Amino acid sequence: MNKPNLKPDYFSFSLSKIKFNQPKKEYFTIHSFFTNDKKVPQAVFSESAGDLSLAIDAQILYCHLGTQKKYEITTLQSVFATLVTRPNVNFNINLDQFISKKLTLLIVIEQFLICFFRYRHTPLNYKQKPDLSKFFHICIQAKINEKTFKELLTSVSQKIAAVNLASDWQDSAPNKLTSESFAKEIEARWSKNSKIKFKILDRAQIEKEKMNLLLAVNAGSQFEPRLVIGEYLPKSKQPVDLVLIGKGIMFDTGGYSLKPSSYQLNMKFDMSGAASVLAAFEAIVRAEIMINVVVLTPLTDNLIGTKATLVESVIVAKDGQSVEITNTDAEGRLVLADTIVYAREHYKPREIIELSTLTGSISVSLGRETSGAFSNKPQHFAKFVKVAEKSLEPIWFLPVNAANFSRMTDSRVADLLNASASYQASSSNAAAFLFSFAKNTPFLHIDIGGTAHTKNARGQGILIQTIFNYSQQLPISKNQKN
Repeated sequence: MNKPNLKPDYFSFSLSKIKFNQPKKEYFTIHSFFTNDKKVPQAVFSESAGDLSLAIDAQILYCHLGTQKKYEITTLQSVFATLVTRPNVNFNINLDQFISKKLTLLIVIEQFLICFFRYRHTPLNYKQKPDLSKFFHICIQAKINEKTFKELLTSVSQKIAAVNLASDWQDSAPNKLTSESFAKEIEARWSKNSKIKFKILDRAQIEKEKMNLLLAVNAGSQFEPRLVIGEYLPKSKQPVDLVLIGKGIMFDTGGYSLKPSSYQLNMKFDMSGAASVLAAFEAIVRAEIMINVVVLTPLTDNLIGTKATLVESVIVAKDGQSVEITNTDAEGRLVLADTIVYAREHYKPREIIELSTLTGSISVSLGRETSGAFSNKPQHFAKFVKVAEKSLEPIWFLPVNAANFSRMTDSRVADLLNASASYQASSSNAAAFLFSFAKNTPFLHIDIGGTAHTKNARGQGILIQTIFNYSQQLPISKNQKN
């Protein structure tokens, strides 16, 4: 099987072409302005915020910020995205000019760097002659000390490298990146890092662990299932602070509950949860954040075959609960259920955060801008919600109540159904199913079914920045503090 056209190391990006407080006369200079600014030549005035106008004689790029009343962080993102995607233009940019009452200098600098590293990345493609982005030089000016700037530069470059890595995994064609080749790629990456202890369970080991739900989903596939497990435990002899779990369905046909052809488009993105948590985990390790974190991703696809699992089959999960399969297209919750049990039993973590493209209905509820959150202990994750909002990756809590549990236990022959006959509150029903396996461990399920990829069918490494930022704020045990 061919390997995807991935770059060897996303985290080795050279920062040497980003200069700080060393403006160059030969570079263009960025000048921002608001609507009705009389100091700006009318010839360069534009109506739309984010538009750039070029004054060649003076080597100035005029950047329109819109009206002062509507100037906010989304405007800033639009402006910076336009700037960094302009081809082959070296420029000086003084970031002090973008400060407002709501936007501090640190926020402005961080947003510029995020846009720079994100939008200058060349997305994965398999073209014979790929369109490669050409790098340019920039000089950032700001009233901030160089040490603080370099710390922010390093931190942002690490987490956006993870976003770019996850995005390219997401964009990989399903015949190029399979459960087997993905696991091999992770093994190759992590073998080079002595800080990561890892293991990748094959079919025999998964069978030994009695992860029958994962095996049932994999039954129709030509590719073997894998369970990828990575451990980063810098606080020796301390509990695991955080377990990250991500759904890794490499392609989802729906199984015998077959999706119509139009609904199979973008099903390569059904492994987006796995891509995000694996990349976030690697960023945490690279940054040497002092938390004990474990990542687990079950990898398989969901196909039709002579051995594929049938509707009305009854499968016994790793923890002994029996599950009646009423819809083979509700497969993600099955592989996650066994993985949650594995995490609980092997690591006894303080909390579990799980990402998955679990339901299409979540996008009906929240659109493409907000991920759906469900927790058995919502207050435990209040800080995560705040970090997500600050990271511009908002999540919104939705309820899981007795009616949802009732629908998922309405089987005459098993403890649980994998899908309810009722489509009412289907995202909450799916969460209730997962809660049945999380038990009392603080558990946060985030449904990224609407946010995993863009409208243009490109992966966007959703919630990696949030997880990275959140990991920096997790409490350190008293005897581990410096």
